[in-house]
Amino acid sequence: TIITSRDGYLKIANVNEHFNGIESDVVYLGDVLTKRDDGSLLISYGPEHLTFDKSKLTGAFCSVFRKDRAKATTVFVSIKDYYKREAPIWQQYTNAMILKVAEAMALKRAFAISGLVTKEEIEDKDSIDVEVV
Repeated sequence: TIITSRDGYLKIANVNEHFNGIESDVVYLGDVLTKRDDGSLLISYGPEHLTFDKSKLTGAFCSVFRKDRAKATTVFVSIKDYYKREAPIWQQYTNAMILKVAEAMALKRAFAISGLVTKEEIEDKDSIDVEVV
């Protein structure tokens, strides 16, 4: 299994002639997500958003735009599905980590990237042979 990062997926997107940008953000309790006509999400921030209280973090979203498609590829990921309590980086950089998960997932879908996984997608990295790129 080959492991990459969100930046690896972003590099693949950036060299694709059809890549037309990315929008993403973390979502807190009280934020309102509205789907736009182009399939992307508009976030209206609630009062809890700027407090950065981790207990109010619900997840993250990402919309990837391509010039050759009318609709954005959009995903929302829940913090409950990905938060790793035992990982110090998730403890320290919770917002950044869940945002990377959303961006990686949306980029993979928008550009049909297969054969590469991120560390967050592998539950037990020690049990398989991996190559990091």
